[in-house]
Amino acid sequence: MASGVVLVVALLFLPETYQPVLERRRRPEYGPSEKDQATFLQLMQTNLQRPFRMLTTQLIVQLLATYMALLYGTMFLFLFIYPRMWRDQYGQSVRISSLNYISAAIGYIAGVNIAGHLTDRIYAKLKARNNGIGKPEYRVPTMVIGTALVPIGLLWWGWSGAAKLHWIMPNIGCLLFTAGCYICSACITIYTIDTYTQYATSAVSTNLVTRSITATFFPLFAPYMFDKLGFGLGATVLAGGFTIVGILVISVLWFYDLSK
Repeated sequence: MASGVVLVVALLFLPETYQPVLERRRRPEYGPSEKDQATFLQLMQTNLQRPFRMLTTQLIVQLLATYMALLYGTMFLFLFIYPRMWRDQYGQSVRISSLNYISAAIGYIAGVNIAGHLTDRIYAKLKARNNGIGKPEYRVPTMVIGTALVPIGLLWWGWSGAAKLHWIMPNIGCLLFTAGCYICSACITIYTIDTYTQYATSAVSTNLVTRSITATFFPLFAPYMFDKLGFGLGATVLAGGFTIVGILVISVLWFYDLSK
């Protein structure tokens, strides 16, 4: 219900930003284009096929989809196993352990502010150095911060909890982890929009599909993984896997101009 209310408010108050629609509104004298005259079925067929074609043919889309899939799989696995630490290691009740999600909320809020302000500032500086020409890879430096915070937060949370340190320590790790998750997600989305512009929706939708799949299945093996490895080693495995993929994706995006 809340989503429906937000949707109505967005439709009423948010301005149109889709470039083709804005161009048609500015130049109505040209009349409808061939795309406008296409049937609903034709438009649906084209728009539904495009994300799958992009996922199978575009290296950028494949890299970003892999990165986002691992990010969201790790995040949902973490959120699934998170309350278990407080019950098993700290003996907290379900009600008390749920309060530790406040640190996750603070982390997401911090990530919103960091990604929102820092990304545009860094992009503007790099664009100015390049004679006023912006590039999608100018979003990558902020992504480096998020990619570093995710494994740092996981290791901090896992090993401090395994050692049963003061309860604030795992909460700090959770805060760092969730902040990093949002920063990474925001940077990937903005990078995709900057790269594909008109077809950004199709490109972003590939990330949505892959990340939803991993977000569904990663939590299924979380109990078995942490039963076998414990919180410290379990967090280390997650942090190590994400670090390897993160370094690979960031290196390719920064050193190779795949947007051409």
